[in-house]
Amino acid sequence: MTLKTADRVFETSTTTGTGTLSLGGPVDGFQAFVTGVGSGAKVPYTITQADISGVIVSWECGIGTVTDASPDTLARNTVLKSSNANAPVNFGSGTKNVYLGFIADIVPTRDENLNFIEHFGVVGGTANALTLTLPVAPKAYSDAMTIRGFATQANAAGALQVNVNSLGNKNIKVNGVDPAANVLAVGGYFEAVYKPVSGWFELVYPASGGLLGRLSRSKAPPETSNAADVANDITIAGGVWFATDEGTVIQSVAMTKQQDATWAAGNNAGGMQSGSAKANNQTIDLFAIYNPTTYAVDYKFVPSGTAFVASSGFTERRRIASFKTDATGAIRPYAQRGDEFEYLTPILDVSDASPVTTAVLKTLSVPIGLKLKASVNASITNGNAGGFAALYLSAPDTVDLAPSATVAPLATLQGQDGANSSVVGGEATCWTNTSGQIRTRVAASNSNLYISTLGYFDKRGRDD
Repeated sequence: MTLKTADRVFETSTTTGTGTLSLGGPVDGFQAFVTGVGSGAKVPYTITQADISGVIVSWECGIGTVTDASPDTLARNTVLKSSNANAPVNFGSGTKNVYLGFIADIVPTRDENLNFIEHFGVVGGTANALTLTLPVAPKAYSDAMTIRGFATQANAAGALQVNVNSLGNKNIKVNGVDPAANVLAVGGYFEAVYKPVSGWFELVYPASGGLLGRLSRSKAPPETSNAADVANDITIAGGVWFATDEGTVIQSVAMTKQQDATWAAGNNAGGMQSGSAKANNQTIDLFAIYNPTTYAVDYKFVPSGTAFVASSGFTERRRIASFKTDATGAIRPYAQRGDEFEYLTPILDVSDASPVTTAVLKTLSVPIGLKLKASVNASITNGNAGGFAALYLSAPDTVDLAPSATVAPLATLQGQDGANSSVVGGEATCWTNTSGQIRTRVAASNSNLYISTLGYFDKRGRDD
């Protein structure tokens, strides 16, 4: 709790012993503790008692709690300095002066140039077991306690601890996860804040090798892959830093989730959102989910078009992949390289013996609900001797144009054999609409249009 102060707070007390003082009301010209700071406030206090000649013989400085009562009281919670070797004073009979005001231990620390150096300590210890000595020794770890320093060594992977002024070891984590190796660099500045609910320090600078402040939704999420149960399981890579939709920077945790079982937290557990189920020829969005209270990271499958529902405190999310199931409900196996999803077995999506010269939308085996850049192989034929074979693929939200040998947009694929029929083919990319469709146009007298889907490119939320 933050300490409170106020001007002109001065009362007397006749309480004896080492316990809570009953306050006798404000001295003339001053105000009472309850009037100045309110009931329940934590305050810095000083108590003095003089002998018959007016010489102070007993005194105590500390942190106490004010209570509005009859009479008002001051609990002497923490004694910082005293005439009794810094232990609670056993006050005798007679009047004590009790007043509120700054004491040396709570005054913000400055250096010889009058610059504040609060929370900044001298770092020692080993690479993953730091010691930090603050200029004013704290009594205990407390909520939002901040520590700062310059690392003397680079940390290794695994648990990282700090012991502040011999109060005991506490872990240092980033969003509840042990920092990666070399997050702390030799001579590098670091800052961490204590979270009593978790019992560790949260590293706020740097994070993931100094990426804090540069990480955003432009950072690529982790890659995924088909697991042992290729039809139903997806494995997510660990150790990748990225941002949730809500802006929290988190680190992915290696985990396998199952689309054929309802979501449950943890590895090798169900991943399908409650109330949904896998289905044939379905698009499924895979979300990384984050619990900001426990700092846990997990993953969930949500069918496209279904509203996302938070599970058990996992209130933050980020779509990290989307994939298709086949006619049996099995995940179409793929290999992922960054934002590229390549099918292990390409799918022949278009087989049109008599394509037309006007625009036609063709549906590909890519996730729907998103505009993706599809990767395809295509071919087109002109069976006439010397015929012009041409195919133009375009995104449905662009201008509809015909293929040409000389005029824009030219053609995605084109060829012409002067004496024989012409067949042209090759690999191309084209943006889809949210229904997984691309637009096709062919030249006159063309036939046998074939399009095989190789995969797709998905920015996975970075442009949302």
